[in-house]
Amino acid sequence: MDNLDYAKKVAISMCKKYEGRNVTFVELYKTCLDKIYELLDKHKDDESYDIAKDPMFSWFLRQNLTRMIAERSGGSRIDVKNVYEVNKYLETIKKYIIENAKIPKDEEMADMLNVDLEEIKRIKNLLNEGKQV
Repeated sequence: MDNLDYAKKVAISMCKKYEGRNVTFVELYKTCLDKIYELLDKHKDDESYDIAKDPMFSWFLRQNLTRMIAERSGGSRIDVKNVYEVNKYLETIKKYIIENAKIPKDEEMADMLNVDLEEIKRIKNLLNEGKQV
């Protein structure tokens, strides 16, 4: 299977997951194909480039799909990395509340997540931005 066939299969799989968020499957797939051709064109001189072994490929497509959806909806887009941080933060709070029957303070959250207090405030800000979308 060559790079383009593999990339198209990954794109179809991702588009199915993002379908129905104010965009059609065809629009999502077209965006993916544009980005795939852009990526392959960038590496056209490198014959050893294998898109299946590129760890950034799926991230690259996901970022572009979420960007397209956010532009269509008029909302702000939260980077994938930030989504993971917010989810980890929420999971930790949930676990803390179940174990201690109270909401943790920011300092306690910083200790549990091994980050500084400013990072906790940044994550909370991201949560508020997400609610506004």
